[in-house]
Amino acid sequence: MSGAIEFLIDLDALDDVTIAGSKAFNLGRMARLGLPTPGGFVIPDSVFQQHLSNARVLPDIADMQAGLASASRSQLESWSASVRQRITGTGLAAGLLQALRQETQRRWPRQKLAVRSSAVGEDTIRSSFAGQLDSQLNVDSPAALEVAVKATWASLYSLRVLVYAQQNRLVAQNMGVIVQPMVPARMSGVLFTREPTGRQPDSMLLEYVPGLGERLVSGEVTPSRLRIGRNTRSVTVEYIASGADSPDAQTLSEVNDVAMLGLTLETSYGLAQDVEWCVDENGCVMLVQCRPATQHAHRRASRKYHFSNANIAENFPEPVSPFLFSIVRPGYSAYFRNLGLGFGLSRRRIDAAADAFDNIVGLQGGRLYYNLSNIHRLLQMMPGGQWL
Repeated sequence: MSGAIEFLIDLDALDDVTIAGSKAFNLGRMARLGLPTPGGFVIPDSVFQQHLSNARVLPDIADMQAGLASASRSQLESWSASVRQRITGTGLAAGLLQALRQETQRRWPRQKLAVRSSAVGEDTIRSSFAGQLDSQLNVDSPAALEVAVKATWASLYSLRVLVYAQQNRLVAQNMGVIVQPMVPARMSGVLFTREPTGRQPDSMLLEYVPGLGERLVSGEVTPSRLRIGRNTRSVTVEYIASGADSPDAQTLSEVNDVAMLGLTLETSYGLAQDVEWCVDENGCVMLVQCRPATQHAHRRASRKYHFSNANIAENFPEPVSPFLFSIVRPGYSAYFRNLGLGFGLSRRRIDAAADAFDNIVGLQGGRLYYNLSNIHRLLQMMPGGQWL
């Protein structure tokens, strides 16, 4: 990519996850494996850091990260608004603008683009960040591309990301931005190469929706769900979304293609995979993201907890998306913290048990459960708690 290598890197040439994040790195790895992806390039983290320096916001970000663990909701809101405004209010470097215009015109002169986040630390076994960062779709001009790049950078400091980072004790400060052609998707979905609960180890789980997959990942719509035999490739229909049709022969053939690609990825990575995919108008499967299947990986944790769906299953009878979980989890944490204050517990004692308060609920097989081990731990803190 002559004249633009300082600013842009081809995805299939990206060989270091720290340069532009796991999403971009995994897309490059899939391309090098010969698997179908939309292709594209990435703006590396070094360019992002230079933009933050130009916006004179790096000292504020350092202060924010230092105080993140103990910050109140109002502090997070104030930090988020200030940092995002300065990121989006600062123009892109002239060299980056020129590189973007030249490269998009050369590759996709008449196509709409997708601009996607790729944070360093995203899509790992520990934490997926799924649904937290922003993507900009149907970008159709150089001016819109500049706005989209800055909006994607700014999403690293959105309120929901700061809350997610605080709850999971993470630091999010580095990211790349992926630029790709839009895929005219007829169907999109997610494949888990091993059934997430682990109760059916010979099965894969596939969820899909018509059109683009953003609505599925964000939890906006309920997908149809299929179970696929890992060895037999037999398909069992578990759920058909309201208004959707049962899968026809063409859909089943495309599902089989997705399953085969997922197993190839699992073999390459040596871990169960959570794969985002789509099928274009010509029936061609495209892989747009892969990450370790975090629920499957978390089952190997050595510490044992007791969970119950009593009562909570009435409020959340269906599987929930990672984005919805990121909202529900701090909600339950806040409720139980206030309950503790109501029973006379000091803020010091509550803060000392932050891990238990922050994990009152958990995901098992995509469904919400109460963490009874943590609830019992908190009950013992109450007056008369040993008796309770």
